[in-house]
Amino acid sequence: MRFLHGSLVLALASSGCPGESDASDEGSTDAAADTGEDEAASGTGHACVSNDAFFRERVWGEVLGPLCFECHRAGGEAEQSNFVFSDQDTDPSQQGKNESVFITISKIEFAGEPWSLAKATGTVTHSGGSIFEVDSAEYRILEEMIARVSEPIECP
Repeated sequence: MRFLHGSLVLALASSGCPGESDASDEGSTDAAADTGEDEAASGTGHACVSNDAFFRERVWGEVLGPLCFECHRAGGEAEQSNFVFSDQDTDPSQQGKNESVFITISKIEFAGEPWSLAKATGTVTHSGGSIFEVDSAEYRILEEMIARVSEPIECP
């Protein structure tokens, strides 16, 4: 897989510290602040964001929910695929199932790239077309979650 070793640092740096404001972040919320996560022991001063919180806030909240769920759900165009989600916005108990689906698909690779990224970028034929570009914010969010699968983040 092609992951930058410091992708966690990049993700934390790009997510900002609680209380910091950036014009590009207007209207967004800090995942750690929303989840009550503790400060990281990493010495960076950034809040620790567990895998569950990262999946809920960034992966589901910014990528899978708004960009994939419409087709990748029961009754959706991709309901016959192995990448089908449940609506965790209306039923938060579905998050574990959704994480499992994402993790299973992300362990499959095409030419050294996680299948989920290859499909969403159009590297592999995707009925929904290219959803986002390589190195876009959405790509980096999914890439970070895939890295977290191998090295889970656990907060104190």
